[in-house]
Formats: sequence, structure tokens, C-alpha cells
Amino acid sequence: MVVDGIDFQIAEPLKYGFSSVWYSKKWNGPGIKYEIATCIKTGKIVWVNGPFPCGRFNDLQLYRIGLRDRLTRGERVWGDLGYKGEYTIITPERAISQNHLQDINRARSRHEVINGRLTQFGSLHQFWRHDLNKHYLVLHSAAVIHNIECELWGPTFNCDSQHDSAFVETT
Repeated sequence: MVVDGIDFQIAEPLKYGFSSVWYSKKWNGPGIKYEIATCIKTGKIVWVNGPFPCGRFNDLQLYRIGLRDRLTRGERVWGDLGYKGEYTIITPERAISQNHLQDINRARSRHEVINGRLTQFGSLHQFWRHDLNKHYLVLHSAAVIHNIECELWGPTFNCDSQHDSAFVETT
């Protein structure tokens, strides 16, 4: 899997009052964050965790309270440098060869494309002005639509490794 966080813009939730816990660096304003993981081989979204206030959690914190505890012993995932120091995530500087690094970067690039496609849904692209408890329904619906597209037409782009090192576990 490849794991990464994604932020969505929201209107400041007034019932909670103005607070820095909602602040998203990406949007320079209020936002909510999800942790999303995609399958390296199929490109399908296999994990969604959230929403969380952007200012309260970074990607690594979300991973540690979410996906990490669901991995089997010895299982590793790929991620960006925001996960540096987490032994269960293989970040680019932990690649064991140049070919392995290329595989990691290709899968991470596809994950970013998938994140971009999620934000193309009108309700996820615009400020969310509705009940925050319903945002996850829209995101999960978009994820299901993405996975159906993968079933029908294949992954966003192929990440099959041309190298033996693609799925090697590192310690």
C-alpha cells in the first residue's frame, strides 16, 4: 500500500468556535484531513480514515492511530518524507536501490493522482458548508466510484514493477 493524507476545505465550524485545530497549511484556513491508502498493484483505495481537524493531526499521527495497528507483522507500506522515522513505512530515503526508489516514487505519484481525482468531485472540491459528520459519506462514495472505475478500466496508471526489488521488505 501507499499511504498519504489529504486535506479538504471547510467553512469554519462555528458551533466549535474559531480555533487553530481546524487550520490547514495547504488551504491557509479551516480544513479536515483524511488518511488514504491505495493498493500498489491495483490502484484501488483500500483504506480511508477520517475526518480529523487539520491542525490537530499531521499525517504521521493519523497513521499511528489508524492504519499502523491494522498491518500484519512484517508488513510495510510506502509513504513520503512526512512519515520519516516510522519503521513500518518505507520512505524514499529508505529505498534499497535506485530501482526500488523509482518503484516507490511511481506508486506515490499514482496515489497523488488519485487524491487529485477525489478532489474533482464538486462536493469535495468546494468549501464544505454542511454537517461535518456527513463529509465522510461523500468521500467514501467518491472512493467507491474510483474503485469501480479501476474494476472497469484498470488502474489510473500501471505501477507494476519492472524490478525485483519493488516489494522487498526492508528492516
